[in-house]
Amino acid sequence: MEFMKKSSLHLSLLLLLAVLATAVFSSSPARAGWFSSRKILLTIDGDSYSDTDYRSWWQNWREKKSPVPETPDSYIDWLLMLRDAQQMQLSDNPEYRHKIEVFLKFRTLMLLKADEIDSHLQEPDETQLRKLYNEKYQPLYHLAIIELPSPEAAQRVRKAREEGLEPAAAAAAAGLEKPPVWKQATVRPLSVDGALREVFSSPRKPGEFFTIDYNNRILLVEVLDIQKGSDEDFTRLRKKLVKKLLRRQQTELNQALFKRLREKYRPIVHEDHLKALNPKSDAATRGKIILEIGDLKIDGNRIIPYLVQEEKMNRQRRGDNRLSEEQIKERIINNIITQTLIGKEALARHYEKKPPFKEVYDFYRRNRLVIAWKQTVLDPLVKISDSDLEKEYNRLADHFRTPDVVDVAWVQTSDRKLAAQIQQELKEGRDFFKVMTPRFGRGIEMQKSPVSKLPPFLRKVVAGLAPGQISAPIQRNRDTVFVKLIRRYPGRPQPLDEVSDQLRKMLWGKRYQEKERELLDKLKSRSTIKVDEKIWQRLRRELLQEAEKE
Repeated sequence: MEFMKKSSLHLSLLLLLAVLATAVFSSSPARAGWFSSRKILLTIDGDSYSDTDYRSWWQNWREKKSPVPETPDSYIDWLLMLRDAQQMQLSDNPEYRHKIEVFLKFRTLMLLKADEIDSHLQEPDETQLRKLYNEKYQPLYHLAIIELPSPEAAQRVRKAREEGLEPAAAAAAAGLEKPPVWKQATVRPLSVDGALREVFSSPRKPGEFFTIDYNNRILLVEVLDIQKGSDEDFTRLRKKLVKKLLRRQQTELNQALFKRLREKYRPIVHEDHLKALNPKSDAATRGKIILEIGDLKIDGNRIIPYLVQEEKMNRQRRGDNRLSEEQIKERIINNIITQTLIGKEALARHYEKKPPFKEVYDFYRRNRLVIAWKQTVLDPLVKISDSDLEKEYNRLADHFRTPDVVDVAWVQTSDRKLAAQIQQELKEGRDFFKVMTPRFGRGIEMQKSPVSKLPPFLRKVVAGLAPGQISAPIQRNRDTVFVKLIRRYPGRPQPLDEVSDQLRKMLWGKRYQEKERELLDKLKSRSTIKVDEKIWQRLRRELLQEAEKE
């Protein structure tokens, strides 16, 4: 088996992982414009923290458009939790270490991609774009396509069309019980696949017919017209052409990177062990080493789950898309090699030791320690019992009611004379709808909804009406509005079991904040904290000025 085979599927994995990393782990980069000289902002038990330390923390901690804090208290709280976590040696926690490893792996993959792929991409020039357009996107084939029950039926319809019969008449002449529908389509060489691509691999003429077995369907294709490309069509496709050529560059750069990494790390595949491996293999066969990359050794036990999954997917494929057992194993091994080599190389470059990622990585490690401290120390202190829920429910009973719902009708008119006439008739006690229907018909607005969902002007009016009552005329811009409250459905108390989850979350959050404050107060009471107010005010002014420029 040839394991050095280049595969765009495997090589594009780097790009995919980097994109995932961007989505999952994106973080604000620390600013480059830090103070040229570090000033001591505060000390905790003799340990110093500078204005630069605060800047790094703030740029990574804040949300977008977060206001600059008035005091450094939130930073001090964070430091106190961090210091306590360090004293508790929570960095030895396996879950914490795993999260750090995952973060480092994905972020360094993104940085490796930036170094090896993104920085080498070049915007395609006009010549390259025109070449791709001419090769793949023109001419345009205008086709008529009909699906038929058999090759023989296709032959009969084709003959009838060649004799000059119109499409519908040709289908009828072919003796088909249910005349099929001719569908028209415009295709480009790049947009067709399989049998269709073979048909158009050489020049064709208008009026030609082709019978194609396409995904177990018999298609009769007629070339209606062939249109050459144009400047307008080229301009319309320009962005797509640029994207296509950039993807091609990415593939080539991925291939070159992967080739260098294979030469550098020299993975060893034990092909005889791999050949003997299958989902039914005994323990001895499964235990044999399949792949070695440096100190990493992968045995059959780690390959089997992938093999089972690939074989299951392969059974769902059709025709030429099905893979042989050898091809499945090759795909699995290449995927593992690709992921492993790229991961090793990304980590080997130690981006975490160099700016600007160093600051981001240092913050992430420390902040994960703070999170671990909260999970270990704080979370167990917050307990919500059923009796707590019941007491809180009784205290907030008025907040847990379904909203009042109203049936309301209204009309509006800019005709002042008509408005006065309507007002007079309503004063005389005439029915709202008997007055309005002849004049407005479908122009009568009706709505049944919670009061809070009504237009703002209606909420105020409805609040002062009893069911069946009609409002006095309301002036709204140039219109006069008449409102009738048809019916009011009072809200009802929601039972505890309907709101228990919401209530538990509210109560938990409140108790959590209380316990967090208690613990932080204890930590502060055991610490000696000094803040240089002058340094803080200067730092805050600069942060405010920077925020205004964003």
